[in-house]
Amino acid sequence: MNLSEKLYHLPKPKQEEIAKALEIILEVANPEKVILFGSFVKDKWVDDITVEDGVTYHYQSDFDFLVVTKDNSVKEYELKSKIENKALNRVNGIVNVLVHSIDYINEGLNFGQYFFKQIVEEGIILFDLEKSAFISPTELSPKVLKDRAVEYFGIWFPMASEFLIDAKAAYSRNSLRVSNFHLHQALEHFYASLLLVFTGYKPKSHNLQNLRDYSKNLSFELYYIFYDPEDSELESKIFKCLKKGYIEARYHKDYFIEPELVKEMIHKLDKVKSLVEKLCKEKINKLSLLV
Repeated sequence: MNLSEKLYHLPKPKQEEIAKALEIILEVANPEKVILFGSFVKDKWVDDITVEDGVTYHYQSDFDFLVVTKDNSVKEYELKSKIENKALNRVNGIVNVLVHSIDYINEGLNFGQYFFKQIVEEGIILFDLEKSAFISPTELSPKVLKDRAVEYFGIWFPMASEFLIDAKAAYSRNSLRVSNFHLHQALEHFYASLLLVFTGYKPKSHNLQNLRDYSKNLSFELYYIFYDPEDSELESKIFKCLKKGYIEARYHKDYFIEPELVKEMIHKLDKVKSLVEKLCKEKINKLSLLV
């Protein structure tokens, strides 16, 4: 079956962009398999421009790929970065790539990890050397799924909230670099809370942009707490400075951030906290009804 037959449910322009992304993946990596997953598999993708309160939003689904490698010797983050950077210039759309070895994925399937289970069962295999195989995923009871979601939420959400408390305390002392770092950690842990409660998986990354992109499939509302309209310099700065909190704010001696910007970042994180708490509790309640 050729690529167009596998992607028959998608418009020709989307098929062409996926083909370009696949070409890049094959150029950069030496994959065992490449699987398309997410909204373009379920035909729930969006590509809309809307205006709300005078702000233009472009709601666009990402192209999500699982790149399966032979072993763990591959530097996953380097491959991911190379693929996504090349795609910026060659693909009309955002390309998100997860790189994992076949053994790592099979460990997840054996654990009953919903994220990999869904990809294996519903994803579209675009490339396959047929040298390795996925194991049959362990089926988990609704009670186990609910208990795991409760456990994840009970660990990650409180940690995120504590980082936000520490960020506010540092801001009150005018310790802006420390506040910036704690805000990064808070946002990272809020994203992790959502991803783990909903999918049982979070990528091995401190990159807030990656975590934000992965969370987009779960909540557009969360994604657009950090919007970037062309006419707003402040909005553009906020997320960029949050990303800088992990390295620059701690280690670059000349790093400087304005107090007003930190204040706006805290305001955004308060919104993130409220929304993530709401979404996670709704998900846990839905799982509880199945028990």
